[in-house]
Amino acid sequence: MIDLHARVRAANSAKPPLTTSTAAPMVVASFALALVLAAAVASSAYANELAPVPILGSPDSGAVLQTPAPSFEWTSSSDTGEQCVEYQLVVSIPRRQLTSIDIIVSESRYVPDSWKALLGTPGESIDYDWRVRARFCNEDWSAWSDESRFSIETPNSSS
Repeated sequence: MIDLHARVRAANSAKPPLTTSTAAPMVVASFALALVLAAAVASSAYANELAPVPILGSPDSGAVLQTPAPSFEWTSSSDTGEQCVEYQLVVSIPRRQLTSIDIIVSESRYVPDSWKALLGTPGESIDYDWRVRARFCNEDWSAWSDESRFSIETPNSSS
């Protein structure tokens, strides 16, 4: 039968003893590896962080507008720093189950240049719901903002 303890003792006796000059590079290498791993974990955790949920600004909830092309504004609920942020704006007509706008923009403001509200008959107002969500570029989307409703009133035609 082979004596394993004797083999281990023989193998260890062939190695030079650990001294300060041989141990220091190993400690430095271990410390450097720990720093690299900590940085990788920190950056991957930051990369998976969701963008903050936007807070709606205008049009205000309950607003009745006279313009067929309102501007939309919102703010971030916290500082996004220097990160690239994209927003998805959705404007819909709840009564008709239609989506009027579904667009991704890089600013916290959107002014439609070609969108015209679906206007009703003169004197009628149409309700619109709008909401926004955010993401750091090429990452997952945040939750949607609270939804807000505004109306666009069709002006009476002059006779």
